[in-house]
Amino acid sequence: MTVIKRYSNRKLYDSEARRYVRLEEIGEMIRNGEDVRIVDHQTGSDLTSLVLLQVVLEQEKLIGGILPSSILKRIIQKGDKAFEQLRISLHAFSDPMLFVDQEIQQRLECLAAAGKLSSPEYEHLSAILVSSNNMSEPQEESFSEENTPAQKEEFKRLSQELDRLEAELKKLRTDR
Repeated sequence: MTVIKRYSNRKLYDSEARRYVRLEEIGEMIRNGEDVRIVDHQTGSDLTSLVLLQVVLEQEKLIGGILPSSILKRIIQKGDKAFEQLRISLHAFSDPMLFVDQEIQQRLECLAAAGKLSSPEYEHLSAILVSSNNMSEPQEESFSEENTPAQKEEFKRLSQELDRLEAELKKLRTDR
């Protein structure tokens, strides 16, 4: 994994290659399948998501149309709900069958709670509609074989980053 240090002057330094790099070069590394991690030089905190967002924004400036403004507006308008929807989409992408099973289970529970399904009906439908997968959060093993370990790790990191962003957003709202 390539570790790039970000200095307070926003310069990015590839300590392995012993040279400064630009955002475009980081984008090229990612496109070439390299695993890149960006850390703050002073604190060591992980800045990978922030810098990768900057790479995407630079690409948007150059070619435009990567992120439709309607999507960006919706993320801003929805706030923490947008993060929850993004999390759901990531889980559905990582393991579609688990996502479907969870949806079926949730709907069966709603029908049972509303009195539209008896307990035996609920058990019977659950047994035939929900696969034998456990109903927990997606695990790394739930990825398809074509996903690389780096992609699996990235999904895990993205989920954690979403959790962190959600917590920050909630904290900001309560501080107001």
